[in-house]
Amino acid sequence: MNVGRIGVLTLTGGAATLLLGGLLAGHFLRSAPESNDARRDLILAQKTIASRDFSQAVVHLTTCLQSCPFNGEAHFLMARTCRRAGWLKDWKTHLQEAAFLQWPMEQIDFEKQLQRAQIGDVWSVEDSLLEQLNNRPPEEPLILEALVNGLVLNDRLTDVVLLTTKWNEAFPEDWVPLIYRGNARLRLNGKTEDVIDDFKRVLELKPDDVEANLALAMVLANNGDVGRAFPHFEACRTSMPEDPRVLFGIAYCQHSLGMSQEARITLSQLLDKHKDHAAGCFLQAKIELAEESREQAYLWLKKADRLSPKEVDVTNALMLVCRQLGRTEEAEEYRRLQEEIRVRDGELDKLATALKSRPEDPALRFQLGMACMKLGRDLEATHWFQGILWKDPGHLPTLKALADFYEKKGNRKMADHFRLKAEKAASQGIVKTP
Repeated sequence: MNVGRIGVLTLTGGAATLLLGGLLAGHFLRSAPESNDARRDLILAQKTIASRDFSQAVVHLTTCLQSCPFNGEAHFLMARTCRRAGWLKDWKTHLQEAAFLQWPMEQIDFEKQLQRAQIGDVWSVEDSLLEQLNNRPPEEPLILEALVNGLVLNDRLTDVVLLTTKWNEAFPEDWVPLIYRGNARLRLNGKTEDVIDDFKRVLELKPDDVEANLALAMVLANNGDVGRAFPHFEACRTSMPEDPRVLFGIAYCQHSLGMSQEARITLSQLLDKHKDHAAGCFLQAKIELAEESREQAYLWLKKADRLSPKEVDVTNALMLVCRQLGRTEEAEEYRRLQEEIRVRDGELDKLATALKSRPEDPALRFQLGMACMKLGRDLEATHWFQGILWKDPGHLPTLKALADFYEKKGNRKMADHFRLKAEKAASQGIVKTP
């Protein structure tokens, strides 16, 4: 989720000169000629942005621009709101409009820096933005938000923790850095009390926040504290009745608390809407096993294995069930597979652990990308490769690996794109080894 506390600028506008055909049109477009209604919509937009209701802010800004289409301030604020909501096509359109209407170029350039940081191209703008933070500008929360988003996308989790801690110290009533820090700590250190404390503090500051309730519920459940997790999952159910995370969490808690029939009902609701939910199938198998319905458990486990192959828990359960059902040869196959998975996961864990302390090491990222690609984890693989290319667009092994990857996938256009980049990097002598 795109989170960050708004530091809404009080933008007073300023005269914007409209140039038509290179000639001065003879009048100035200020942040309006605007009606009282337009100014009211602009103020309402700023208030809804401050509460992070970006969709409603866009409604107010759209109404404002319908009455005053040449309002540079409204176009600029619309661009910034769209960026923070992740609507980058609209961001570009409205930023161009604001620039045409002579909105201050330093603010246009600054907004472009924030966009680059937010989408993960943080390496190119990081030093400049950090230098600005040293002066505690009014836009400080906006800079922090964009930087942290970019750091998250690049898996620089230690830096995320450091920056969000400073963010929290500077703005102690802001719940957003706690969400970021809690998630980063969870990925870095696992289920610790610090993680739980972060999400609990979020709910103190924003008690009705559904995502915060869900985050805390998931951390507590993963920590084995299902008794405390259960009410937080339930609190999400009203506003997110079909969310698979909520339904699975409730079913998991019900099963863990001995509420087998209730868990069956919740899982039925989950699998009716999300029939290919691998974790739901695995939990259904566990319920069948607990009630000694081994054949049913076997069928659910086979489905879970098809949906998410080579998972250690599913493979282990299949080995045990096959033994109980007298499927000796199949059980032995799963035993051998389980050993392969343990070796594989050990290698991945070793690389991931090393990357936590060396997040900018392209060699580690490349090894992780190649390992994930071999395992068919395409999304993870391309994530690691993209992280390399953000900082080093000419990293030859990565470019070649992506060209081969897309070639095997039958995507000739993308394969040619990366092969051309690789040839260009090689011809310029930008040969980087992993």
